[in-house]
Amino acid sequence: HCVHFHLFDHGAAVWRILGCVQLMYFAARYDMDTPQLEHQFRNSVRWSLAGAVGATVFQFLQMLVFARLSGPEQAGDYALAATFIGLLSPLAEAGLSQALISARTLAPRHFTTLSWINFSVSALVLFLLMATSSFIANWYGRSALAGLLPCMGSVLLLTPFGAQYGALLARELHFDLVAKIQVYSGAASFVTVTWMAWAGWGAWAMAAGFVVKSATFSLGCWWTGRRILAVKWLEISSLRDIKPFLQFGFYDL
Repeated sequence: HCVHFHLFDHGAAVWRILGCVQLMYFAARYDMDTPQLEHQFRNSVRWSLAGAVGATVFQFLQMLVFARLSGPEQAGDYALAATFIGLLSPLAEAGLSQALISARTLAPRHFTTLSWINFSVSALVLFLLMATSSFIANWYGRSALAGLLPCMGSVLLLTPFGAQYGALLARELHFDLVAKIQVYSGAASFVTVTWMAWAGWGAWAMAAGFVVKSATFSLGCWWTGRRILAVKWLEISSLRDIKPFLQFGFYDL
């Protein structure tokens, strides 16, 4: 289960590369500077792979440390909680990041509207998760899940903004920044898990590391992405205006 959940990080690298391929398609179609974009594409692929490898190394190390300090029972509790969050995260994101990458034009009001839609969907998913966490814990006979699921599910409120800004960085081919943020967030998670597991927090150590990693990644993407596109969060567009984004996102989902 833990290995299955870690594949979501590799999936993030894949969608960034696919987004770059889509940009190259549009560049050729609309007579953009294709040779320069091809160079950026090759560089972007290298950075995406580097970021995925770096994050995977930290994840592998923290799982080794966690399993050694906390034991298989605690690892099993985390694995169950991580599986549920891993399944719900793409649903909450709703494919809108890919839609943002693929759009030919992007206005600030489009960006804010998509972010708020993502946030609303994520809040609904989190509410349903919190309402059913006790039932899930009783179903599996693991009382720890009643607390782990809401704790780890809280990242669903951060993911929409991090995902949108991450997509914005990918759209502008700043894959080096995304890779660095990915590695830094992995390192922050590793330190958190190691310290809390050593202190005897059990499965909560991995849950805290998961939240720290998501928060660090979202904050990093926001901090770097805000310089690319200045937005006013109260300025939103009509649903009709963003209908193509929604159609693309739901189709991708």
